Amino acid sequence: MSLQITSFTELDNTRVQELLTLFSTWMKERHPEVELSRGVFHDLVLYFNSVLNAAVQENISRVLQSNSLLSISQNPSLADAALVDKVLSNFNLTRETGTSATGEVTVIVNQAVPTQISLNTKFTANGVTFFPTRTFIGVPPGQDATATNARGMVPGTNGTFAFKITVYATSAGIAGNIPRGTKLIPDVVPSNVAEIYAATDFTKGVDPATNEEYIAKLPDGLSAKTIGGRKAFAALIRSQPDFKNIRHLSVVGFGDAEQMRDQHGLLPISGGGRVDIYAQTHEIAQQVDNFLPALYIGPAVPGDATAGTLWQIDIDREQVPGFYAVTRVAKINDSQNSGYTVRTTVPGYDLSGTDYAPDIQTLEESAFTRYRKLTLQFVDVDTSPTNLVPRQSKADYSVTTIGMPMIGQLQDFLSSKDIRCRTADVLVKAAVPCFTSISFKIRRAANEVNPDFAAIKEALVTAISKIGFAGQLSASVISSVTHQFLTGTQSVGSVDMFGKILRPDGQVVYVRDPARIVVPDDPVHMVSAKTVVFLTSVNDIEIVPEIVSSYGD
Repeated sequence: MSLQITSFTELDNTRVQELLTLFSTWMKERHPEVELSRGVFHDLVLYFNSVLNAAVQENISRVLQSNSLLSISQNPSLADAALVDKVLSNFNLTRETGTSATGEVTVIVNQAVPTQISLNTKFTANGVTFFPTRTFIGVPPGQDATATNARGMVPGTNGTFAFKITVYATSAGIAGNIPRGTKLIPDVVPSNVAEIYAATDFTKGVDPATNEEYIAKLPDGLSAKTIGGRKAFAALIRSQPDFKNIRHLSVVGFGDAEQMRDQHGLLPISGGGRVDIYAQTHEIAQQVDNFLPALYIGPAVPGDATAGTLWQIDIDREQVPGFYAVTRVAKINDSQNSGYTVRTTVPGYDLSGTDYAPDIQTLEESAFTRYRKLTLQFVDVDTSPTNLVPRQSKADYSVTTIGMPMIGQLQDFLSSKDIRCRTADVLVKAAVPCFTSISFKIRRAANEVNPDFAAIKEALVTAISKIGFAGQLSASVISSVTHQFLTGTQSVGSVDMFGKILRPDGQVVYVRDPARIVVPDDPVHMVSAKTVVFLTSVNDIEIVPEIVSSYGD
């Protein structure tokens, strides 16, 4: 809404008629001899005077709704954006104008020959335009790939090879956050290129902030950007350009039952000096395809060459800091394979070689941090042990992980010499995930068409991502969001919500309820409303149309 009336069509006709009646009454009292029920004086003088006064009053109202924090907070949707910007600038806040999505894509080539992807190559995916961040050159295996723009190729299936490049969306907004596996279509197919698809769920795409979202950041503007209280931690983190769009932060320290690391002394009591920051950095858990080398261990079943081969992959702390789990292991560019069976996983943590390392003494404390590592073994049923040497032969595989981005960057920032707290030990963790599936019915008459299911799902993902560390998810959220898309006699029917909480110790806790799912209060295992967030994606939401009998015509 603009600050000033730009067209009489913006005026409330009821208000115009009220002023017209008022002015007519005044004129009758002063000049009863004038005919006011019709004619030139009524239609031109009184009426347009009423219109102009209504415009003046509307302009005044708009200014009053935007010129103070009290007015803005009472009705932020009506506040003028320009005035809101000026008011909140007094508190060191700047409106988020939106950012473009970025991410890695996998380029599949037909032959192991040098392949160039120019920075002018235009890609399209889901209606969004992308360009490479620079000119990239895919380098065949065994050749020098140390140049800044060089990317080493790894063997794929059916004689193909693959390498990764980074692209960015040309326009700001969440539309650029395409999911992993989305195909990117080039305007002109580069030589030797067979296919290009997203290697990760894209992030960093953010829509311009609404007044409501802008005002919600006011505590960050008012708080000191220092290591201290909960709001101060959040203000310090969000004051950095790379972290300004982090969704939610929960600071757990001395006196919180979930804080286990401050009990490492001789006595099992809290001694303070430890701070855990749980972060939801993105609205959904991010899936990433990682090209990793695997070591051949031996036949999957000793003595049986037809049972497949056993391989081992080590995921170090630098690969995907803050990841939750491995969701798929397959050959590179094998989209038909749902994934090989993972036989064992052995988690660990690595604090070596760091200038500063938080106090971590158990696997549970290291979970979802930048220090977690993992060793897994899986069975490749498509590869014969023939010509393979145990503990020597290697091959590259695509390992898909799911987790929160930027956990490593956050930890490095808070551990840096100029920033880190001198009286406390700060450890950053990805928020404990409650992977949430939602199923509900939309009741409609037989003569009505279904609402836009895709738009409903996207709106639900956004709404749930705003809940943060609330400890519960109510079915009313699903109903209120969905009702915005319903027409006619359509309504929300039965709802089913199912959550899978991945505890830091690796155990899984399930919660299910049609009305409200609640995070269990289990602070000993670092599970509570202070540590857990609800994570869902459009693929986790099922909408079922239910035809009901119509009444009347």
